[in-house]
Order: sequence, then structure tokens, then C-alpha cells
Amino acid sequence: MKGIVRPSAVNGCQQGGEAVVRTLSRGRHVVIRNHGHPIGNAEACIGRMISQFLDRGSADGIDIRCAAEIPVPPFDVSR
Repeated sequence: MKGIVRPSAVNGCQQGGEAVVRTLSRGRHVVIRNHGHPIGNAEACIGRMISQFLDRGSADGIDIRCAAEIPVPPFDVSR
């Protein structure tokens, strides 16, 4: 699982994750668009995916639809 903030970073990050997952017989690569670290408003989505993984003991069948639905976090300059 990884976050991507800059559109220009999408291809490089996806290629790296896809290269890693090819070495894992049961791996799964999920991209959380519009996010990096910290995870901001993606916390609930990521938490559900992690819970499903732990409950199942496998990445098979995990619902990843929320990863594509997370909006861009608000821009905050108050700090």
C-alpha cells in the first residue's frame, strides 16, 4: 500500500510497487491517490483494508474500492 501526492510521481511509484509485488506469490499492490505520509483522510479506508487483511490472513478478496474514492486533502497553511 502506498500513497501518491504528485501526479508526476504516479508512474514511478506504481512501477516500484508492481516490481515488488511480482516477487510475492500472494502480494497485492494498492495505490492511495492524492496521499503520502501522513495518511490524512485516508485513515478509515486504510484501516478497513488492514482489518480485512488481518481477519482473512490474506490479501485475497480485500475491498480496495475506497482507495480510488478518497478526495484530495484540504490545503492547510495555518501552521
